[in-house]
Amino acid sequence: MPNLEKKITPNTKAIIPVHLYGQMAEVEKIKNITNKSISIIEDASQAHGATREIDGISFKAGSFGQINCFSCYPTKNLGALGDAGIVTTNVESYSNQLKIIRNHGQSSRGQHTDLGHNEKMDEIQAIVLNEKLSMLDQHNSMRREVAHWYFEALQSLDLTLPMTENLNVHTYHQFVIKVRNRKKIIQLFKDEGINLAIHYPQLIHQHECLNDLNIKTNKFPNAEKISQEILSLPMGPHLHKNDVDKVSTLLKQALEF
Repeated sequence: MPNLEKKITPNTKAIIPVHLYGQMAEVEKIKNITNKSISIIEDASQAHGATREIDGISFKAGSFGQINCFSCYPTKNLGALGDAGIVTTNVESYSNQLKIIRNHGQSSRGQHTDLGHNEKMDEIQAIVLNEKLSMLDQHNSMRREVAHWYFEALQSLDLTLPMTENLNVHTYHQFVIKVRNRKKIIQLFKDEGINLAIHYPQLIHQHECLNDLNIKTNKFPNAEKISQEILSLPMGPHLHKNDVDKVSTLLKQALEF
């Protein structure tokens, strides 16, 4: 957080904490170092239902910022059948503007007061999400059980397991470990018909579309190192104990090479 405070300038309009992999960021610390002119925009796309205890009160992801964003892509903890997303706010002016932007910039029918997009969620996706919302807590609990099986099976291996902040209730959108010899491990699993993922192999500034920023290699050494070591194991409420046992056994074999 001290580094974040140093980055704030008179031009800073908003800070976007990202609740990565199912665990909330330290939103209360961010709020404490910002002023009223700086908005907090929560990226809660991977943390549906996650909570953080602040001053003895449990806050859900997406309830702390002036604007809060949720992806409902099918792979998310709360996923639609296709592309969908949700934005929440408790600021009336933001709410009014968001409604205009999502509907071609129309403030009323035929009156385009802003440049906008067609970002309205279709009814089928809304029906699916409304139904799945009632199962979110149960599915998140099942994800935590799968994570518990992983912790039990992998704690003695030569790898780094995910950590949970004491104040957080994790929802394990992903179960991400750090390993050496990642390529060999991925290939061994592929040979067994199991695809492992990397979330994410490239940092934001390393993408071609941002080449104009001229950000030098080693500008973010910790993030660059971690991006070469992280590996996402299979995770979801559909997994059973025998699935986790198979993954754990293969991973142990891979680490022994």
